[in-house]
Parts: sequence; structure tokens; C-alpha cells
Amino acid sequence: MSANEAHLASYSAFERAANDDLERSVGGAIERTLAQALPSFEQHNTPGQAGAQRAAPLRERLAASVRADLEKALQGDRQLGEQVAQMLAARRFDNDSRAQIVRVIAERAQQARPRCRQARAK
Repeated sequence: MSANEAHLASYSAFERAANDDLERSVGGAIERTLAQALPSFEQHNTPGQAGAQRAAPLRERLAASVRADLEKALQGDRQLGEQVAQMLAARRFDNDSRAQIVRVIAERAQQARPRCRQARAK
């Protein structure tokens, strides 16, 4: 394996791990927010097991919509892109670097959530 191939493999593993970490933190926050927002909806409007079966796809669609809005907002954030690019320029694909990048993206995602809700309301 050439040095370039080894570098690409290392980055690929780093990127997968970072995405998994982001899904756990940001995805978890989305799921918790929906669980807090929807329990009364699910309890009052979808009685019984059939109602729960209808509510699950609704929650999944809402979560997917929030994720898509959030991803679009983050991808359009030039400052975040530059910040992550600077971190990646060091070519350190270790756990500390991954944690730093995940933290920056997760913090920006937290800040972007209100903007996503405002954009959906318009």
C-alpha cells in the first residue's frame, strides 16, 4: 500500500468514526427533542398499538426532515467549513482531532437548530 493509499484509508476511517460520533450526539439530541415534543401527541391522538405504529413513521419523517435541514444549514456555513478544513489540514486523524471536530460541528448544529425551525416555519 502506498503512503497516499494509507493516508486515504486513515482519513476514510476517521471520517466514518466522526460521522458515527455526530450521529450519536446530534442525532440523539434530535431524537430526544422529538420525544419531548411528541409524547402527548402520540398519547392523545394515536391510542393503542395501531396508533403507536402510525406515530413511529411520523417521528421518523420529522427526524429525517430535521436532519436534512440541519445538514443543509451546516453545509452552507462557510465559517464552519473553513474551521474544519483548518483542523483537517494538520492531517492528524487521531481520537483527539476527531473529538475536536465533532465538538465544533455539534456546537454549530446546536446553534443552527433554531434557524432550521425558523426556515421551516416560513
